[in-house]
Amino acid sequence: LLISTLSIFVFNGCESLVPGEGELVGTEWRLSAWSDSSIDPSQFTITADFDESHISGTSAVNYYSGPYVVTASCLFSVGQLQMTTMGGSEEAMRAESTYFELLWQVCKFTVNQTTLTLLDAFNNELLIFSSKEVGLGGRKRVQ
Repeated sequence: LLISTLSIFVFNGCESLVPGEGELVGTEWRLSAWSDSSIDPSQFTITADFDESHISGTSAVNYYSGPYVVTASCLFSVGQLQMTTMGGSEEAMRAESTYFELLWQVCKFTVNQTTLTLLDAFNNELLIFSSKEVGLGGRKRVQ
């Protein structure tokens, strides 16, 4: 598969950002809601999985991966993403485009055992994820 690069720069300045630490590391999420009311995201497989320094997942049609950074005060930024370049239905491609458009606007987050919410600079909810593994708070099982 061909891989293209999608540059996402959503956060400049304010506080120094560091590679992901703490609350998001090892968590896995599935998108359940977003601020765009024209498409229901639950009809598509859109996910976000976090390791120590990378976010990865599916975006309705394609797979994506790239670095992310957070601060202790819950600021959040995604770096340059790589993704596959598969095609899908018009509706799925529109959902994927909407996901990345909203992800570009994210600069804050909140997280609890079952929900990850990504917010814009004005604390408006953009992307709301549910834990992939209910009861594990989004944490992967260690085997």
